Amino acid sequence: DGVGGWYSVGVDAGQYSKELLQRVEEALREHGRRSRFTPSPLEILKAAYHKTQAIGSSTCCLVFLDHYSRSVRTANLGDSGFLLFRPSVHEVVLKSEFQCHDFNFPVQLGTGSSDLPEHADVTEAPTQPGDWVLLASDGVWDNLYDDDILRVLERAPNPVLAAEEIAKAAYNHSLDTKRRSPFTERERSHSMQNNTTGGKPDDISVVAAKVKDPYQMRREDVPDEVAQLMGLDAKAAQDGQEQEAKRGFHRELKKMKKHNRAEEWRAVMRGEHSS
Repeated sequence: DGVGGWYSVGVDAGQYSKELLQRVEEALREHGRRSRFTPSPLEILKAAYHKTQAIGSSTCCLVFLDHYSRSVRTANLGDSGFLLFRPSVHEVVLKSEFQCHDFNFPVQLGTGSSDLPEHADVTEAPTQPGDWVLLASDGVWDNLYDDDILRVLERAPNPVLAAEEIAKAAYNHSLDTKRRSPFTERERSHSMQNNTTGGKPDDISVVAAKVKDPYQMRREDVPDEVAQLMGLDAKAAQDGQEQEAKRGFHRELKKMKKHNRAEEWRAVMRGEHSS
């Protein structure tokens, strides 16, 4: 989320945030060519930061779902953020905290800033199938309380509609001059205003994801863009699954022969096994 203060000197900080995320994508592609394992969000952020050349500054929140360890790995810098919500027990398992130098002055990467990727909060937590992961800019967190967000996640049929509804709610509440909001509560806590109400108009970005059991995922559940970032194209993923299935089949045959399960082995070779 580009820092809006740059507007006063004629700079669109959105250019910095866009380039930073483009560099994140490049770093992910490069990692995907070298490894199939989920990278460290902090290392990806470092690589992207050192290649970003635009003028301006930005906060950044990176969240990676690691299906190998069944966990979520995060690096958050500034006042964007994320939460991990487990609807089965109605519990927020993990939520980022704002990083600010002062009220409404977030930690940020970019031109003239002394903040570095190493200053990001780095966390990790186990996930379960059915968990929700939500990432959002401060335009959401300033205008919606956690309960507002959780109500949407509990009834949303899919991540796309969840993100859309949360973004719309944050926008509507940002324009409401009478509604109590997280932003005005923090404002009062800093003794800046004693009786202010209402939302805070701001840029609003939302990404929602729902955790699935990796063993029940189908290839079509993974967007092509994500597969490419992981170093997989659709055909390679399908070929890999087929090869692993064949290896598992032959391993099972060897076990049957080794343990003298002759009848089972003959049934399989006659094609009587179930696929």
